[in-house]
Amino acid sequence: MTRTTLIAIAAVALLAVLGGLAGGDLIRALTGPTAPDRTAFEADLRSSAQGGIFEVWRRYRPQEYGETVDALYALVEAGEPDATVRAEAEARTAAVRRGLADGAIAAPDAMLVAYFRSTAAVMRHYQGSAPQTCARFAAYGAANIAGPDASTLPAVVIENARIGLEALFEAEAAGVERAPADDAVYDAFAGFARSQGMSEASLALVTQVLIDDPGYCAASIALVDALAAMPAPEGPRLRATLLRDAAQR
Repeated sequence: MTRTTLIAIAAVALLAVLGGLAGGDLIRALTGPTAPDRTAFEADLRSSAQGGIFEVWRRYRPQEYGETVDALYALVEAGEPDATVRAEAEARTAAVRRGLADGAIAAPDAMLVAYFRSTAAVMRHYQGSAPQTCARFAAYGAANIAGPDASTLPAVVIENARIGLEALFEAEAAGVERAPADDAVYDAFAGFARSQGMSEASLALVTQVLIDDPGYCAASIALVDALAAMPAPEGPRLRATLLRDAAQR
């Protein structure tokens, strides 16, 4: 099983939420007449659908968070178009993600497990009612299912993003010494996934990204479930490596 496949299938939501997803909700909530001053503007931010994500940012990086709110508010106050505000939000949140990426290898494993379980929960949310949405999320991430308005996303997607972001921030302080996953770890995961009941056909669906196949959603869920369940020593190394590699994108 290739590293590229695992990164794409197991760490999808984080890429979008610290990029376009945050920007979409900012524009929805903050460019109207409901934000007459800086204080109200920030209140709208923290009460929006992504309020928990911004609260995590504020808690771990208060100065950086405050500077971002100032910059976005200045654009809104100046009457800049939505596209400009969105671009600024995307640039700043992507910079946070990438700045945290290298340290992600030290994230506490309990948070890594929670993140990947949450990723599987997103897929299950869509599996019955919208299997193609599940498939697109599994293959391409939350940005592919959100469109320009992140307010349409269910709470389970937002919570997935919050958990991923908090894991990145926690890694900064955790100081866990952990070697990145090597080829032997990836090979061990393929064997573990099979031991958890994944068939060769299901693995092929995922590795070939056959999103139009009716079984793709279920296969993706099974893969992420296996990733969350893989025990030490290989499991923590693989989960942390995938989070790191995904955040670097």
